[in-house]
Amino acid sequence: MLFKGMALAMVMGGCFLQMDLSGQAPEGALQLNSYLDWETVANPRISPDGTQILYNRGWVDKLKDTRRSSIWIMNNDGTKNRVLVTGSGVTWSPDGTRIAFMAEDEAGNSQIFVRWMDSEGATTQITRTQESASNLRWSPDGKQIAFTMDVRSAESEWSIDLPQEPDGAEWVEAPKVVERLTYRRDRRGYIDQGYTHVFTVPAEAGTPRQISNGDWNHSAAEWMPVQVWCLVL
Repeated sequence: MLFKGMALAMVMGGCFLQMDLSGQAPEGALQLNSYLDWETVANPRISPDGTQILYNRGWVDKLKDTRRSSIWIMNNDGTKNRVLVTGSGVTWSPDGTRIAFMAEDEAGNSQIFVRWMDSEGATTQITRTQESASNLRWSPDGKQIAFTMDVRSAESEWSIDLPQEPDGAEWVEAPKVVERLTYRRDRRGYIDQGYTHVFTVPAEAGTPRQISNGDWNHSAAEWMPVQVWCLVL
């Protein structure tokens, strides 16, 4: 859809991509496989004192057929630009002494990590959950981190009793019942097995505590100055 939209924009603007007699685009022109070489920047975060900027730099892992992301840091004038850690979704603590970010653990789940921004740069894994965390928010006093995570619910069962599978048979997988209009997402697959809820966890690591509940999704949470919850549905 991206390339179709770009082609349409070129035609409507009176510009056409020149082709040589062999039907090939000229050297340097945008090609479908150019996507594998693209790098992106996103999620800029200015430090509380205004001296440094964190941001995400993403690229495509051609061998694993997935997107990767690392966190970079630079001075506010663009100098001393360098990679900091592997991860995404970075955010500064209120006092600027730490950052929280998401990175994969050994099982491939996205966990929360906290890194001190001093010369030592000690990093601690804050969560050890089976589901992936996202949408990190520091509490005003820097003692807790709010985040969202999927909570599994019981899957709808097939209402037809199928014949018993014979011993040694290799049947196809059982049918999956889908009851939601939105049930799949790119790079994630099925998303109808539960709902997204808000959790909190101590910034020094601990057991996450679920704040929201119900059969609907909560997209994020924001801390109020007095640390009262404001849930975003």
